[in-house]
Amino acid sequence: MAGKIFVLRDSGELTELTQSQYSDEDLFQGLIEKHPEILAGDQINPDNPRKWLLISREMGVPAEQDGGFQWYLDHLFIDQDAIPTFVEVKRSTDTRIRREVVAQMLDYAAHAIQHWPIELIREAYEKNINENNSLSYMGIAPDNEDAFWQSVSVNLRAGRIRLMFVADVIPSALRQIIEYLNAQMVDTEVLGLEIKQFLSTDGSFIPVYVGKQRHQLCSVATWYKNTLIEIYFQYMKSPFNELEYRMKIKMELEKIPGVQIPDARLDKRPNFLVTCLNTDDSFAIFMGVMEMYIKDIKEHEAKQ
Repeated sequence: MAGKIFVLRDSGELTELTQSQYSDEDLFQGLIEKHPEILAGDQINPDNPRKWLLISREMGVPAEQDGGFQWYLDHLFIDQDAIPTFVEVKRSTDTRIRREVVAQMLDYAAHAIQHWPIELIREAYEKNINENNSLSYMGIAPDNEDAFWQSVSVNLRAGRIRLMFVADVIPSALRQIIEYLNAQMVDTEVLGLEIKQFLSTDGSFIPVYVGKQRHQLCSVATWYKNTLIEIYFQYMKSPFNELEYRMKIKMELEKIPGVQIPDARLDKRPNFLVTCLNTDDSFAIFMGVMEMYIKDIKEHEAKQ
């Protein structure tokens, strides 16, 4: 049964927050990326709560030594004791949360401990450094940084890692597998974490162009305190789902100040704050991209 939380605002008004499912996995992942403290480090170790250093979201995992990336882990974190922490996020509505996600995570772990060079991890970390995500913020002095990364490498190769399954609701079948693995594994810690969402308002709309097929262009969604625009790369139909066309859309959108679309999100639903469109120029660029997309759809369908 969905729970409720009530917030007493400064005005004296009582606002009801209702438990709600995450409408989008990308938003769920973004919450963890921006607020890793919700990964319950104090529950993992109450005497020495875990601190989280984000290495990368969508961390590529190769299937062989020096090979290209075969999979992408949702998040890679490292704690203050240099333990790599693999985080895989699934919504409770995703049927893969029951068994497939376990095989998926074990694939990532088995190949990463063999094929991730420490240089790759350091390079990924350096792209995500900020005042709240750095070795110094974790309490690692500059003189100890090389030793810290060496410890990360040693732990990774030895399989001293943490596998964390995150969902809004973890089904009993997955919970039993997590408990079994955690009891049987010696060096690898396996954990499940529920992060529930409570909302006071929720709303979204999806602009659609209907020709010979129905094309979802994007969505505008209210989520927590922000309104986001999602680009629906995931639902593009042929031939617009080709990488070259998606790169074209990405490059045009990134002309908008504040909009960045990682290459790893080109087959998903990347998002940016609607406030990026606050200026006339930014809004014109965005509308120009949508108009270009619709024009291309019309031209393609006219040839069919």
